[in-house]
Amino acid sequence: MFFIAGITGNIGGAAAEMLLAEGKQVRALVRDLGKANAWVEKGVEVRVGDLTDPDVLAAALEGVEAAFLRQPTPIGVTREFAEAKALTNAIVEALDRMPPPRAVTLSSVWSEQDRGLGNITQTHMLERALDRFTFPLAIVRPGSLLENNLQSLERADGTGVFDSFPQPIDRAFPMAATADVGAKVARLLVEGWNGHKLVEVGSYYTPTEIADAMSEALNKPVKVRAMPRTRWGTVLEHMGLPAAKAVNWEEMMDGFNSGWINFGRPGTEGVSGSTSPSKVFAQAKAAWFREPGPMRMQQDAKQVEWQLAEVVSPHLHHPVSVVAAKDIPYFPDANRFQNLSIYLSKTPETSSLIGTSANSLPNAGTQSRSPRYHVHIHGGAWRDPKLTSDSIEPTVAHIFCATDGSAPIIAVASLNYTVSQFPTSPTLPYDAIKDHNSDPSREAIHPQHVSDVLHGLALLRSFGLTDQSYILFGHSCGASLLFQAILQSPQHYALKNLPDAPCPAALLGLNGLYDFPDLVNGLGASHEHLRDDYEKLLTNAFGADKGKWPAASPARFDPANISERVRENKAPRFVVLDESTEDQLVPMNQREKLEATLRQASGLRVIEGHRCTGKHAAPWEQGIMIWESLRDIFRLLQERNEIDG
Repeated sequence: MFFIAGITGNIGGAAAEMLLAEGKQVRALVRDLGKANAWVEKGVEVRVGDLTDPDVLAAALEGVEAAFLRQPTPIGVTREFAEAKALTNAIVEALDRMPPPRAVTLSSVWSEQDRGLGNITQTHMLERALDRFTFPLAIVRPGSLLENNLQSLERADGTGVFDSFPQPIDRAFPMAATADVGAKVARLLVEGWNGHKLVEVGSYYTPTEIADAMSEALNKPVKVRAMPRTRWGTVLEHMGLPAAKAVNWEEMMDGFNSGWINFGRPGTEGVSGSTSPSKVFAQAKAAWFREPGPMRMQQDAKQVEWQLAEVVSPHLHHPVSVVAAKDIPYFPDANRFQNLSIYLSKTPETSSLIGTSANSLPNAGTQSRSPRYHVHIHGGAWRDPKLTSDSIEPTVAHIFCATDGSAPIIAVASLNYTVSQFPTSPTLPYDAIKDHNSDPSREAIHPQHVSDVLHGLALLRSFGLTDQSYILFGHSCGASLLFQAILQSPQHYALKNLPDAPCPAALLGLNGLYDFPDLVNGLGASHEHLRDDYEKLLTNAFGADKGKWPAASPARFDPANISERVRENKAPRFVVLDESTEDQLVPMNQREKLEATLRQASGLRVIEGHRCTGKHAAPWEQGIMIWESLRDIFRLLQERNEIDG
């Protein structure tokens, strides 16, 4: 019996396939049995558990002939490496209890060093922790994995350019295919060895050769260019990697580029790769057509076209026809959630747009004293990948079926944004460390959510959105995001390269979350049972340091700063807060705390809404509540204009 950690990943999976092909018995440990059904069908003994639980891991190691262990190294990790430390400690404790006859551990090139490693620090920690064990131990150190270039392959498919972080582009860097690494792991597990040994797996390739391999796989020319070092931070942020997590990745790449990180430690066994970059890229391209993955991105905003669509509401008897442009990316290298959708009423004028590029808002540039656009930010506790921009569609149905002329709305935009990890999701759980995977579209930590919203509003500005031309509204954490984006400057979140959003005519928050510390410590008797869940979701969204949560909480913003934003026309003079008394997820004191703060700001009119009823999700599920709230605001703004006029 052989134990394989990370069997649902590329390397663990490749090792398991080889062992099974040779008639060996394989045992694996997975967090989600649903992701391992294929392995169960192949005869693998799959146990459900977590590598960070030493009891579970020790039990899985009992009676094995050899074990493959690994320390996942996700792209986005903070400087503290808290997850890596916890997993390393768990592995060591399990090995103390149940040492296998021999073990193979996955590491990384140059892990013997203790500085200048960035992300590789995680495997350095594991290697040092395993030094004291006396059983035969093989440490497998691959070069940079060729599969790390697959997102670049997709961009190259659309742009014809491979922007290389490794540079100069004519220098060869150590790289390896996951299939070759898995094959060497399997051979070591079966054949055995004595003592401790180091194995380096991979071959040398230049970025130019990688671009040539992309050209071969894509059957089109691909040009390589070195990504300027000064642009790394901005590009990584656009890819969904916030600055707090990008710093380790940048340090690692600097190490490769300087020559500090490389193959060649004396006494190390070298294994050349047999899987070429062309083969890796060709297999990835073939998979695009079998199973379109989350990395298949929109290539450019101008390539998204207006189309005829239908939207529905449970309060309307018939679907409503609209003209829509869906999933317009904020920038060319956006992840799958960095986009927005726009909906228009179906008229002869808008119908003529069908089939043309969506790159502007209708009637942009014409003068109006009333807001003609609505912009929506969805909820989902910063983490739900299933709650997206299309949750606005029941509201859109009401807006564009109205015939009384009370709110001449031209367009409704709805923003998506990168979400945070959701390990406990009942349908789509995701934990980058424990799943041995990295999906930047689901790894946001504040202020990444705010950054995405500001990028979306910046795109809408380029489409014609101007100051006072729109009402900005959001539900649940979407309400949090709109106040974060408008009541503070981007510099408050260290987003130095982003401009302020166009100033809305009004803000509308529905069933919102506004005081994050109080969602853990001040829920009240009616919602106290949610304390643990709030603590987990807030930790994933805002980090484990609770001392930083107040600065992100709209209810704790400085009223004097808000007053200044209003005075400078960077924040509107109208705010409406609405909260259902029947909300089973958010206590009423969240609205009350924000209202108390806003009422201390001069020049700001705060109005309590009375449209929200029912459970937490009712406003967006039914649509009519949001529509009625927007119509109320529109009337208030008309009254103000009549008085001012």
